[in-house]
Amino acid sequence: MTIDADLLARVNYVMLLVCWFAFAALFIFRQRPPRGGRRKRDIASLVGMALIDAGQRYVYHRS
Repeated sequence: MTIDADLLARVNYVMLLVCWFAFAALFIFRQRPPRGGRRKRDIASLVGMALIDAGQRYVYHRS
């Protein structure tokens, strides 16, 4: 039995996307504690997440 490399790559990519969406869903739909007041977000953390996202998109879309 032979395994087509293109099929294996596509299955791997789809599984990766499913796992990322499941991981994101855990954060989006989690139960949040009651808010005690106004919260401040650190801008550096948002910039870091954007850089990670851009790097991953660059690597996965090059191939």
